Amino acid sequence: MKRAMTRLFALVLAIACCIGTAGSALAATRASFYLTTYTAKVVAGSNGNITIVVETVANKRSNQIGAEHILLEESTDGGRTWTTAAEYEGESWMTDTNRLSHKATTTYYGTAGYRYRVTATVFAYNSATEQDSKTVGPSSSVTAKK
Repeated sequence: MKRAMTRLFALVLAIACCIGTAGSALAATRASFYLTTYTAKVVAGSNGNITIVVETVANKRSNQIGAEHILLEESTDGGRTWTTAAEYEGESWMTDTNRLSHKATTTYYGTAGYRYRVTATVFAYNSATEQDSKTVGPSSSVTAKK
């Protein structure tokens, strides 16, 4: 009986430790108390076209929301080295006003066979005390198609 109680106690203790660890891990992965989700990705189209998509979602309606900076990189050697293909900053299509979310999309005319990836800095702003920005990326890379 004593052995069974010891095992039961050990099991309860192990479960408690796992729950405590999972709870703290969840708290650590929440990147922002103002930004809910944010993503940056590239999609390969035909003729070397690369579509850049940056999505930002805040936890409440924002006076201004979107991307501050978008960096598109290209690789001619299969992803071993990367160089800047394009940078976007301060473009009207990158932000929106009085919204909960924003999806910034643009097309870059790349070179078939090159690999592309994107990194973006996103933000949501209401006031000096209600604002946040985060950098996301680099994204997974894609190869531009013919």
